[in-house]
Amino acid sequence: MMTLFFFGRQMEQFLGLGRYLAFYMLSGTGAAAAQVASCGQRQASTQCLGASGGVYAQIACVTCIMPTMTVYLYMLLPVPLWVLTCGLVSLDVFYPKQGQANISHVFGAGSGVMLW
Repeated sequence: MMTLFFFGRQMEQFLGLGRYLAFYMLSGTGAAAAQVASCGQRQASTQCLGASGGVYAQIACVTCIMPTMTVYLYMLLPVPLWVLTCGLVSLDVFYPKQGQANISHVFGAGSGVMLW
């Protein structure tokens, strides 16, 4: 939720309150639907909880707007935002964790790029 706080303020200034709220809700709902659809193929019932798809959409959209912005990884290591975003998405694609909404994260990042 720290990510939502810091990047959400920038997105709201860029889009305005109404468009930002629509962006966040649409990307989060789409990411949750993608996660449920992918789990529904393997399981009879599934659960989906969280806002991580919307947060990934925000990170991806801010990366498209300001790719060279410097963020501090663990408040110590300065990293360009595009490197951080590529690393986060790559972890979800190439090293998926059991019980984590990897499809939701990737779909959220993709929707953030598309809605940009």
